Amino acid sequence: MHTAFLLPHVLPFLFSGAPPTTEEVALEHSVQSGAITISGECLGGHTAECIVVELTNRTDQRISTAIPAGWLMQNSDPDAQDLMIVDRRAIDLAPHETRRVPCKAYCVESSDSSPQAGVALRSMGFAKPTWVKLAEHLEQGKEAEDDIQAAVWAVADDHDIAAIGADDVEAHLPLRQFVADLTGRTVPWYAKRYAPPTEEGRVFSNAPTSVHGEIDFNLRTNGVVTVLVHNARGQLMHTIGKDRYLGPGEYGMEVELTVQGWPHGQYTIQFFLDDSQLLKRLPFEV
Repeated sequence: MHTAFLLPHVLPFLFSGAPPTTEEVALEHSVQSGAITISGECLGGHTAECIVVELTNRTDQRISTAIPAGWLMQNSDPDAQDLMIVDRRAIDLAPHETRRVPCKAYCVESSDSSPQAGVALRSMGFAKPTWVKLAEHLEQGKEAEDDIQAAVWAVADDHDIAAIGADDVEAHLPLRQFVADLTGRTVPWYAKRYAPPTEEGRVFSNAPTSVHGEIDFNLRTNGVVTVLVHNARGQLMHTIGKDRYLGPGEYGMEVELTVQGWPHGQYTIQFFLDDSQLLKRLPFEV
């Protein structure tokens, strides 16, 4: 008898304990409707977790949303870099609640200065479609900070893809290929390193120091192989190593070319047999 009287009271208690689930709403729609306001602040630096995003729920209802990869934040300092978020941060806002969320973001303007801590950021919504695709791709991987930044600059600032994975080209071929497909370019055969910036506050020097990569070639006969570097006007810039007398076969050559101080532009590495027969020609950019 006691069980029959207790049951009606126990059941409502069991089923009323969990809060109702809230369907996630796209941040873009919430901002456009005025339900959420969003701003940001620099934490200092231009890579990784370098910004905090502040969101305020302006409604009487709970809102579940997410800060998406590919969201662009404009620096209030016109001489400092704008930043693109490259990870996704889910957030649940109670009515009229304000939350501050640290986010990973990377610079999209290499020629500007590094953001200073405390400087305000303005929310610009989604970046360009190709930028967003890159951010979503980077969100899924575990690339090093320097390679993420190089990829962002290759897409957003038209940098050379050769800067991606400069210390380990083979390991970064998938990211290089993704960026090449996204931008309609070819994957470079070489990697490129840059000098550190000398101007205070800058993060990119645009001063290449070396080009390196592996080049394969084959011979069908005996002969002397010469490897020359020319600029776009056909002027000889450098002779790589010494002439080599080789027989028929397949060969691989590691090229490490110092280009510090060379004018920016297009160059070629050319393999000649007996000073006249062109065996291979590969372009690169300084």
